[in-house]
Parts: sequence; C-alpha cells; structure tokens
Amino acid sequence: MKPITGEYFNGRSAIPTSVEIEVTPTGITFHLPTHTVTTPLRQPGKSPAIFNLGVDGEVILHDTARISEEIGRLGISSPKGSHIWSLILAGTLALIGFGYLTVQYLVPIGADLAAGAIPEGLEQRLGTSVLSSLSARGRAVDEADRSRFQKISESFKELSKQTINKVVDPQLVDLGIGANAVALPGGYIVVTPPLLDAIADDEEVLAILGHELGHVVYRHPLRGLLRSAGISAAVSVYLGDIGGIVAAAPTFLLSMKNSREFEAEADQFAAEFLSCGSKDPALLGRALSNLESGGGDCGEDDGDTCSGPKRERRPLFDFISSHPATEERAAAVSKTGPLSCLALRDRYK
Repeated sequence: MKPITGEYFNGRSAIPTSVEIEVTPTGITFHLPTHTVTTPLRQPGKSPAIFNLGVDGEVILHDTARISEEIGRLGISSPKGSHIWSLILAGTLALIGFGYLTVQYLVPIGADLAAGAIPEGLEQRLGTSVLSSLSARGRAVDEADRSRFQKISESFKELSKQTINKVVDPQLVDLGIGANAVALPGGYIVVTPPLLDAIADDEEVLAILGHELGHVVYRHPLRGLLRSAGISAAVSVYLGDIGGIVAAAPTFLLSMKNSREFEAEADQFAAEFLSCGSKDPALLGRALSNLESGGGDCGEDDGDTCSGPKRERRPLFDFISSHPATEERAAAVSKTGPLSCLALRDRYK
C-alpha cells in the first residue's frame, strides 16, 4: 500500500519536503528528515489538514481520508469526539462545583464579613426605614390584641434587658398576612395579629419573641439580606446608600427562609432566654407546633413562623429544608438546662 505522505514545512524555508506519516495505536507519527514526531490521535477532518508540530514546524496533509482509514483499520476509536465531550463534561461539572461552593460557602462568608464591617448605626438606619415601610402598610389592630400584646411585650422587654442588657421593643403590625413574626436589621421585631390568634398561651408567644431576639443578637436579618442581595448591596449600605435595599427588604424579610444554621442559633438563644426567665425552654417547641398546626394556609412565601395546616414531612425534605423540622427543633431546645441571666449576658454581650 502506498504510504501516507504530507508536505513538511520546517519554518525556515518556504519549500516543503515530502514526509511519510504513520498511524499507530499510540498516535500519528511524522517521519521528518532528521527525526520523528508523534502527536495524539485525532481525526484530521476535511482536506487539507494542518498538523502543528510546535518548534518542528507543520505538516499539511491533502489526503485526510487515508488517516481516517488507518484509524478504522487499526480498530482505534478516534478520541476527538469523546475528548471534546469529556472536556465539556469536565467543564460543566467544574462550573457546577464552583457555583455550589460559591452559593454554599463563598457568598455566606463574604456576606457575613461585609455585615461585620457595617456599623451598627447604619444597620439601625436600615432597620428603622424597613420598619417605617412595614408600618405604613399596616392596618388598624384590634384593641384586644393590642392590649394582650402590650402585656407580653412588657415581660419580653424586661427579660431582653436581663439577657442582652438592651431593651428590644417588639411591634404589633397588621400586614394583612398570616401568623408571622420577623426580626429586622437594627434590632426590631415585628409580629402580626394572627400569630396571637394561633397561640393562646402568652408564654409561648414570649418564646417566639425570644426566638426572634436570637435572630437580632446574631444579626441574621442583615446577614440574610446581604447573602441574598450580594456584596454590591453590602457596599451600598456601607457607604450609607440604603434606598435600594430598603425598597426590597420588607418583602424579602417577610418571605425569607432562614438557613438551618440561623434557625438553630435562634432556637438555642430562645431556649436560654426562657431558662434565664425561669421558664420552660420547651415552650418554644409547643409554640412552633401550634403555629404549624394552627389556622390559615402556610404557603411558600410565608416567613420565619407560619400558621397553617401541618404538612407531611419526609426525612429527605427535612434535610434539604431551610428550616429544621418542628419535631427536631422542639427536641433540641428541650435539652437546655438552667442558665443564669448573668451567664447569658456575658455570652452575648
């Protein structure tokens, strides 16, 4: 059989030299005038095909069909297609992995660092603006609800002073939504009247407020906003430009599903908060159960606490949920032992 030949250009002369080309299981070998060069196997494609040999120059092949025939004769599957798809697959997996790492770790870490750099005064301004926006949307609150909440609020303020050495004054705002309680940046807490309807026991409402105070202590509202809004929002807030984030914050905070980490921290704080007040930490678990099984529909956009029909839970869904299952949370907080207010104040100062 006539050998496969190509035109060899050494890069120094414009006159080509005819060289033989050999296809082997290890690659395509070019027999140059002074030595041989082997390149990885690949289908040459349409004629003419150029094989770049690096510093050795290049070979132009006019009869590419011969290379394809030799590859087929040797029973070698050309790696061209599989190589490309392997690269595409590897690149896709790398992008997915990077995206996962970014969302799971880099964004939270960056947002938390940004939150730590934002002065409390700016966070307070942000919270004040968000609270004003929510209050402007509020409707008239029933006097009986207001009177009951005032009583609970007084107990809460006294206990908050004992635990974190700061008086936090929760607000009752009728936003026309279901039972909900949400912490805002800057130390504000908002409760909706339907939550009082869903929980008959005042001490259980106090437990929910303790949970929201935990979010305040850990700056979860600000950290959650920045994790979702991105570092550009953090820079804007840091520079004092809070207009953009204020516009989006009310809707976001009411619908935000806190991470399992945030919920666990707030639950643990609430249990210690109750223990400091000589109250049973299990109150939080009972309050959560009442909210989960109470009246009203619990939709995807409900926030930190929600009153609605109890849904069937499955282990997989419990694991991927942004909130731990109520049963898990109740079991965790019930393990909290007696704790003095002084110890708690030292821990969270």
